[in-house]
Amino acid sequence: MGLKQKTLVSLIFFLGIILYITYKITVNRTYFDIISYHFKYLNESNNTIYLSEQPRIFCLLLTSKKNFQTKAKVLYDVWANKCDNLRFLSLKPDELAQNITNTQSLDERYKESWLEPMGLKEDSYDKLTNKMYLSLKQIYKIDPNYDWYLKADDDTFIFIDNLRK
Repeated sequence: MGLKQKTLVSLIFFLGIILYITYKITVNRTYFDIISYHFKYLNESNNTIYLSEQPRIFCLLLTSKKNFQTKAKVLYDVWANKCDNLRFLSLKPDELAQNITNTQSLDERYKESWLEPMGLKEDSYDKLTNKMYLSLKQIYKIDPNYDWYLKADDDTFIFIDNLRK
């Protein structure tokens, strides 16, 4: 056997040992251990997990203040009200900021679900990334204990019940 062949055999043997060690370490720290904070508890004797009854879903809904009485309202009425918690991410609509009387007929949860991201000065398509970043930062400080955070736009339809399955 030549020097190149011996080197190649040694390299393959060494890689085999590394893979074996990595496998042993991985088996001791199972996938379930890593994600167990999403679950009630982990039975370590047989690696079975017991899921919480329902995953908690926080809905982040990107919209703009001009859609307060139109798209956002329909979104809330059709599916968004089924979220465990929700926030419409936008500058505060004029109707809410000025406490106009024609908003009296609106659901209180709908009116309270508007979040104006701290630091957002302009609500435009060009500032969408900044709007989302500021919103996520603020939401996670306020409500970090949800299983899922769902981001959707005001022209999206989602079956929340199917997400819980």
